Amino acid sequence: MSAAVESSEPGLQADQRLLDRAWLRIGAGLAVAAQSMVFSLAVNVTPATGAGYWVVHGGLIGCAVAVLVFLGGDLVRSAVDALVRRRISVDLLFLVTLLGALTGSLVSSFTHTGSVYYEVVSILVVVHTFGKMLGARSRLAALQAVDRTRQTFETCRVRLDDGRVEERPSKTVTASDRVVVAPGGAIAVDGEIAGGRGYVQATSMTGEWRPVPHGPGDRVWAGTF
Repeated sequence: MSAAVESSEPGLQADQRLLDRAWLRIGAGLAVAAQSMVFSLAVNVTPATGAGYWVVHGGLIGCAVAVLVFLGGDLVRSAVDALVRRRISVDLLFLVTLLGALTGSLVSSFTHTGSVYYEVVSILVVVHTFGKMLGARSRLAALQAVDRTRQTFETCRVRLDDGRVEERPSKTVTASDRVVVAPGGAIAVDGEIAGGRGYVQATSMTGEWRPVPHGPGDRVWAGTF
């Protein structure tokens, strides 16, 4: 991503930061979630007794809280923002679900009744983070594609009176300039073909999926190839 894009798109900077640390966090969260699932299954099938009970349940509580703190910051902030705006968002529903699982499990742990579902907290947070990461990757990929396209049409080659060819910013080209376009090259300005023949891919303008033959006198549009 270019520096110009990063400076003008703070939201996309946040996406880049999320991607930079996502895999490490998701890996750590998955490891903790896997351990929580194993121990939760063991506790629900064969309940521990005595001091072992509190050791196992304390460990499960610690794992759930650790994953929530480690990965759940973005989720909590987004859910709180939705509450402030009086909106129901997916993040808010995620948070309500995992808090319900955590609260119900805590009640079961301290009352010695029912099953515990601490692993649900870890799994939901990991799933949420993974989904956010995929969304961030898609947004960044789209922005980078737009940026590459913009750079493609930013400049064009102009033939001077002495025959030399000079590259100029497209916005400085005047109606009297002659623009040179190589086969398969980008057409950066609207104009009329003065010489030469070729095929123009104008899907973005006309919807025509096949290249269309063009020759002298035919009109061409910026944004085509």
